[in-house]
Amino acid sequence: MKVLWVTGSFYPTNSGGMDTIMHWIALCIRQQGVDLTLLTTHEEEEAPVRPDRWYETDFGKIKYVSTLFHYFPVRLILAAWKAVISHRYIHLCNIFYPSSIAVATFAVLLRREVLWSVHGELDPWAIQHRSYKKRPFLWFIKTFLYRNVIFHATCPEEVAYIQSAFGKDAKTILIPNYILLPKKETVTSEEKYLLFVGRIHEKKGVDRLIDGLAKSDHFLNSDFSLKIVGDYENDYGQSLVEQVRTLGLDKKVLFLGKKEGAEKFQLFAGAYCSIMPSITENFGMVVVESLSQGTPVIASTGTPWQVLEQEQAGLWVDPEAAPLTAAIDQILTLSPDAYQAMRHQSYQLVCRDFDMNKNIHKWLEVYQNIYA
Repeated sequence: MKVLWVTGSFYPTNSGGMDTIMHWIALCIRQQGVDLTLLTTHEEEEAPVRPDRWYETDFGKIKYVSTLFHYFPVRLILAAWKAVISHRYIHLCNIFYPSSIAVATFAVLLRREVLWSVHGELDPWAIQHRSYKKRPFLWFIKTFLYRNVIFHATCPEEVAYIQSAFGKDAKTILIPNYILLPKKETVTSEEKYLLFVGRIHEKKGVDRLIDGLAKSDHFLNSDFSLKIVGDYENDYGQSLVEQVRTLGLDKKVLFLGKKEGAEKFQLFAGAYCSIMPSITENFGMVVVESLSQGTPVIASTGTPWQVLEQEQAGLWVDPEAAPLTAAIDQILTLSPDAYQAMRHQSYQLVCRDFDMNKNIHKWLEVYQNIYA
């Protein structure tokens, strides 16, 4: 089976969790015999590869098309149109990106089979952000394309977002994100800390987390700190730095900047608990990354992670300061036996339900059903 993927960015670029997830999927389905051809942009500062040449890799054949303006990738669109002619099966990975609209339109006109991964771009909070740019995309897809494509969602909430945007008759498939399980890191430090990892953005709710910590006597009167991992050199990040200073938490809340690879997983392994206080999230890859190190997670009800409480691998709470305070107090006051049981359950959950190698057959089944 030959499948063409077209996406705005791809490994080794790491502009977000989607790049990592799609790379893992590509690796695993390639091992199962799917013949992948990938086209993506080339940006000099992000991807240390030469543009406009084909690479044969363990995840497929890929070309990084030279791109002068990322949000107007003319050369990528032209290269993708040419590739669509020789491919019947197309997988797109961005909703609000010009190449996706252009390729989907051309593919539909040529009666190709199109699968379109949404990756959180249709949740109400995301659509409201710069809606003046996004609504023309939504109008075009709803008017001309949606009946001829199948949308990939990662959770039931995302299915609802798709149908809200395009209609109840929009065709969807539901596959959660999976992780290629990394090795469990050895913890050598006895440092006590809670952990936030992610993009430093308003939707992530980090300001609410900081307010919640400021009201937690158990946190304030303990040796615990909060480590914030992510690029905070933006307006929101600097507002968080000022918030921490105003609340007098300079020695309790530490900004570490962006971390990747083994260094990031070492931080997950050493954390007492990870916290994802997002206002909204279609999945939240940091949850499975944390669980892969046996570290429990406090996740917000704006995310699809109720299973954390069901499996006693963490807590699922409203993304407001008071509920976050209560959750942090609850975690910090667990008995040693209860806490170790939660760590055990965390690792069992990710191994059972979110291991990419154990679940890749679901992607193969989707491809076989859609691209039959």
